[in-house]
Amino acid sequence: MSGGVKLVSLSVQDVGPLRGRIDLGPFSSGVNVISGRNEVGKSTLVEGLRAALFERHDAKHTGIKALQTHGTRNAPEMWVELDVGGERVSVHKRFLEKPLVEVRLPGGGAAY
Repeated sequence: MSGGVKLVSLSVQDVGPLRGRIDLGPFSSGVNVISGRNEVGKSTLVEGLRAALFERHDAKHTGIKALQTHGTRNAPEMWVELDVGGERVSVHKRFLEKPLVEVRLPGGGAAY
């Protein structure tokens, strides 16, 4: 695989103030803008993306606990689809309750 990494889509479920599943994408090449009123979850979407890509699925620190839907014990969950050098890679993570990580690689391979 060569070339850059592009975000194709992002889905989050029960993350911060966002209840239920929210699907964003497919994103276009170039700059994409997420807009909305204050305190509706724009920064939470970015934090969910960061956690999905860089946090261990079994992490339980305060930053991960802050992703839990306010006032619930629901598990924050994220799905990220990337284009890596023209190949699709997907990441699915769930934190706190029944932690899970699933990475789907080009050619149908999977890593858990």
